[in-house]
Amino acid sequence: MQLSRRSRLRQGALAWSLLHSMSQPERFVEQITDESWTEHLRRFERVTTADVALRDRKLSFHKGKEPPVVQRYFTDAL
Repeated sequence: MQLSRRSRLRQGALAWSLLHSMSQPERFVEQITDESWTEHLRRFERVTTADVALRDRKLSFHKGKEPPVVQRYFTDAL
């Protein structure tokens, strides 16, 4: 997952972390923080062939019948 971290940060992410569920030990969540929604969308424009290969490698570890769920959250300005 260090390759994933380096890839995300190279693409412009501000932060990256890998969360491991205590209640579901087989479950991991990759958390990425982008500067803005616009920067999040731009990150998709910076994907390389190596990034695609890495994504495919990570997906090969998925055990469910359905594809992994992607959830996006944003922080409200306070």
